[in-house]
Amino acid sequence: MITEQPSVALRWRRFGALLAVLCLAGCDSSTRTTAPSTDAGITSIAPLTNQAALTQTNFLEHIRHLPRKAAYEPRHFTSLTTGKEQLRYLLLKPKNFQPAQSYPLVLSLHGGAPTKQFDNLLEPYLPGLAYGLGRLAADETQDQNPCFVVAPWSNGRRWDAENIQLVLGLLDALQQEFHYDAKRVYVTGQSMGGFGTWAIITQHPERFAAAVPICGGGEPKEAVKARAIPIWAFHGDKDAVVPVHYTREMIAALRQAGATPRYWEYEGGTHAGTAERAYCEPDLINWLFEQRRP
Repeated sequence: MITEQPSVALRWRRFGALLAVLCLAGCDSSTRTTAPSTDAGITSIAPLTNQAALTQTNFLEHIRHLPRKAAYEPRHFTSLTTGKEQLRYLLLKPKNFQPAQSYPLVLSLHGGAPTKQFDNLLEPYLPGLAYGLGRLAADETQDQNPCFVVAPWSNGRRWDAENIQLVLGLLDALQQEFHYDAKRVYVTGQSMGGFGTWAIITQHPERFAAAVPICGGGEPKEAVKARAIPIWAFHGDKDAVVPVHYTREMIAALRQAGATPRYWEYEGGTHAGTAERAYCEPDLINWLFEQRRP
């Protein structure tokens, strides 16, 4: 079933206040359409036009450069079980960090392009495409929702079982160090990171309060394990790198299991264009931080 959402124009007008720091005008164009006669849980999103498209372009340019400016700290984690495997990662502490306070944590899994070089995680263009890290580091986000942001590096591999175990070990170590709010741990990723997001929430659903997989996919038969997790998934119907059926299949499996994931499918959306638009969505940050595990 397709649920009614505020119009794209309304959402971008609301975003105008948030973009005041950029001296951008609010947007009042573009419409949302619904998927044709389907009960697949798809909300079909029309392309942005006119002022709405310009606003997104300007906001994207703002957030894509923030990772290089933000206080992302390069770190190493060594497996506590073997003492051998290492995981390099970036850590951003909450704005105005207070050690006695418990903050949420966002795990950001990178896509395939930065796999060869750790420093590429912060690149604003290829191979980094660090839109998510920029949105999470932005003052607009950290002022309202101060949080830890953790961006591990896959070290030339996929987000396979070994890397996922290292990531979970890293989260355990950070819990010991910072005592973050374990009921407000979120995960997001694009492309390869989207696949990693689906993998980690189906394998370890008890760890996460919400997930935002973008242009990814997973094992539909495993989706039932993540049915209790709030999910907002994105894909473009013209994605030539990861075909859209990968996300559609995961959403269909979740709905068959009784879950109600939110799935937005961008009309004409390409692989890179979907990640760009998804991480600029006006309501994304508030939705994410509203989620909490019981």
